[in-house]
Amino acid sequence: MHDYFTSSSLSRRDFLKGIALAAAGLLLPSVGRWPEGQAVESVSPFWWCELRDGKPHGADHPGNCFGLPGSLMKLVAATALLEERLLSPNQLLECRGTLRIKGQLYRCQHPHGKVNMRQALAGSCNIYFVQAAEVLSTRRFLQYAEAFQLNRPTGPSRESAYLFPSRTALAHPSQLYVLGLAKPMQPSAAQLLRMTRHIALRDIHGFRPATWRILQSGMRSAVTQGTARQLDPQNRWRVAAKTGTTPSGEFYQSWVLGFFPIEKPMVAFCGRALSGTAKDAAVPAARQWLQQAPWASV
Repeated sequence: MHDYFTSSSLSRRDFLKGIALAAAGLLLPSVGRWPEGQAVESVSPFWWCELRDGKPHGADHPGNCFGLPGSLMKLVAATALLEERLLSPNQLLECRGTLRIKGQLYRCQHPHGKVNMRQALAGSCNIYFVQAAEVLSTRRFLQYAEAFQLNRPTGPSRESAYLFPSRTALAHPSQLYVLGLAKPMQPSAAQLLRMTRHIALRDIHGFRPATWRILQSGMRSAVTQGTARQLDPQNRWRVAAKTGTTPSGEFYQSWVLGFFPIEKPMVAFCGRALSGTAKDAAVPAARQWLQQAPWASV
């Protein structure tokens, strides 16, 4: 499903050594298959970090790659809804495939039926989250984006940060932020990688354990039965992930982020495909990365 809108094991020493050796060469292709013979300029970087130190690795500093995050922001929305007790994670909202709210038509690729929050995260259900956003103000959403440090630079890079609470940022309806389509918020891959690390480690003070459980279980379900189900089809690495696709002119760009293994996270990752949906581009590329990385023989 696309999530666009409307329109034997290694020792720990060997594991870390392998990560260091692989750091410079892991790239995320901008199309759905590995681009044999293509120039480096035709691919966009894939970044990851070992969770204990959080230092990003990749072909370039991830702060230099940023854009609309798409459905990755459903993780922020879910956090806000849960922490503010605005919506029970078990409450069912119906997705019939389309929904018009305040004159704007929202779509999913197909009807999801009645889904709860975990299922909506797994299937990246737009209709669920635009309904949920009716009780979530833009200001409140941005406060939780700040909790994930999406407004703070990660280091010397070209990444931009939205200005909160600027009039420009607050002028956009919460639905646009929840779907990751509000132009004032265009986080970098480094910021998204940092957010992923927070979710994997559950390390933001004050968030309830139940909130972390829903986020992680929703991301795990995305890999086992949702939008990222082709990422780890043989369940070799026990990945939890979230996808995001956004329009780019007449085409699409996409993201995938995640961490593994789900039981004891050690690695977080984030990648962007400059052309193609998450299903067609970002997820296949992430699967290729997993298969070629040091832990592939585990």
